[in-house]
This record gives sequence, C-alpha cells and structure tokens, in this order.
Amino acid sequence: MEEIDLKDRKILYELDLDSRQSFAELGKKVGLTKEIIENRVKKLQEKGIIKHFYTEIDDYKIGYRRYRFYFNYQYVSPEIKEEIINFFVKNKYARIIHSTEGQFNLVLISDVKGISKCYAVWDTIISRYREYLANQVFSVIFRANLYRYSFLLEEGTKEKGSRIKSTIYGSDEQVEIDDLDHQILTLLSQNSRLHTIEIAAQLNSTALEIKNRIKHLKDAGIIKAFRLDIALSKLEYHRYKVDIILKDYKKLHTIINYIEENPNLDEVILSIGYADLELVFILKSASHLHEIMKDLETKFPNTIKNYIYFFSTATHKWTWMPEE
Repeated sequence: MEEIDLKDRKILYELDLDSRQSFAELGKKVGLTKEIIENRVKKLQEKGIIKHFYTEIDDYKIGYRRYRFYFNYQYVSPEIKEEIINFFVKNKYARIIHSTEGQFNLVLISDVKGISKCYAVWDTIISRYREYLANQVFSVIFRANLYRYSFLLEEGTKEKGSRIKSTIYGSDEQVEIDDLDHQILTLLSQNSRLHTIEIAAQLNSTALEIKNRIKHLKDAGIIKAFRLDIALSKLEYHRYKVDIILKDYKKLHTIINYIEENPNLDEVILSIGYADLELVFILKSASHLHEIMKDLETKFPNTIKNYIYFFSTATHKWTWMPEE
C-alpha cells in the first residue's frame, strides 16, 4: 500500500472532477502553491497511483450503443485464459475487459453501431470459445450515473450540491461529428491534459480551432468530463459491483436517492435484460459491501429480492473512444 496524506487525496479528488485544470487552479482548491502541486502530481505518477488522465465520452451521442457480456470459465488452462483475454483485447469493438472474482470471471463491454455488429461480436466469441464458457449473460446498458470520489476526502466532509459527477448514455439524441472531431476525441481520451497547441500540431490544425472544437464537443454533451485513472489497489481499494433484483420495483428510485449519499458509491447503472439495479462501490473489503447491503435491506424491508456481487482483479483494456 502507498501512503498518501489528505492533501494528496484532495489533489486526486479534484483532478478526477477536472483533469484539464491548471496546477495553479488546482492549488487554489487544495491550498498549495502551483509548484508544490506540480511536484506532488509528479510523485503520484511515479508511485503509479495516477495511471493516466483521460476524457469521459458519451459515445451514445455519436451513434454507438453499449453492450455487455459476462462469462464464467470452464475447462480452461492458464494458457487458454490468456488466449481468450488477448483475443478480446485485440478486438476493435471491445472497449472494456475485466477479469473478476465472485459471480463472474470475465466482463466484456463492447460499443458498436447497430445490433448486427453486436451479434457479429457475440457470434465470433461463441464460435471460438463456447466450450470454455460455462454460461454467458448479455445486457444493454441504458444509463449510468458516475459519482465523485468522496471516499478520498475526510470522513464526514459535506460536499456542495449533488454527488453526481456526470450522467452518460441513455440518450437517443445524435450529434454529427467530422473526422477532425473524431481525432480530437481519440487524442483526449488517451490524455486529457494535452494542450490545444499539442493537439493542433498533431492534427495539422490551429490552437484556436481545437479550442473551439473542444468547447462544441462539451456543449453537445459528447465530452462529459476530464478525469483521472487511479490505481485503486495501491490505496488498498477495489471496485465491487452489486447487481440487485428487486421484489418491489417501485422502490427503485427511492433506493437510488438513498444510496447516492454513500461516499463510496462510484456508479449507478440501469440496464435492459439483466438486473433491476446495478451499483458500483469503491471499497477496501467485501465485508464493507455486506454492511452496505445489510443497511439497504434494513432501510427498505421486503424490497430487495436478492443480489450478487463480484470485483475486478485485473483490467486488461479500458478505452473511452471506439477504435472503429
């Protein structure tokens, strides 16, 4: 475990809200000089706590849909597992790939334009690896609320306004973008702190044009946030996902309103064809998760029918802009 103090935690918290902000702006929020902030960020990178800076993109707005597959292995050797994972990593339609422990062994999230391409991904997986997959679960993600990293702050800290950082997916609105927009999104998805001058130089454009394009992409809701990828395991945290089936579905939004106050809540996901409610928490142990679920069951008796959970042990791929 890497030891970090409260100032470092505040730096991580603020960078996850806006990783494009200057070190001078960040310093005013944290209460440190620009030079000290720059030095601390550098050390957090050297320790591997800050993995990289990225841009959160709502690709539903540009015609994509997010399809999700859960798998369990059977009859697999370590070599076969590695082959399956590498196959997914190389697939241009695969956006996120996790190895997990708990209810499932492998999670694949694919963003594609059209159900025919989704079926092509599915057909290829089953044709190649059916004998090694004990079961498969498929669903379509409708909407996700992403929350502030409040767990990094002091216990009892009161934040101003809603804890929701951004809401992605779930929109049928389509926004036309051209090749330059696409290239800008690709570069920013890989490094949100790229200066407009650097982007302009790479794309044979001008800094003013890039600045205007980024503003338009933000105003159109395609760029949702400039964020930070933290190596949670270095701080002894893991992402735990809970998938809930409700006995009383009418209590869905009441439960969401209640759980949103939990500082460890990372995501609330609504999907089609799977669980009624999906919650993602950033926690140090499964016992903490069970405490949260016990509290929910006490607060909402006869509402939760059952739930399953699993947590990520390795992330093999995570991109915010489709490769297609």
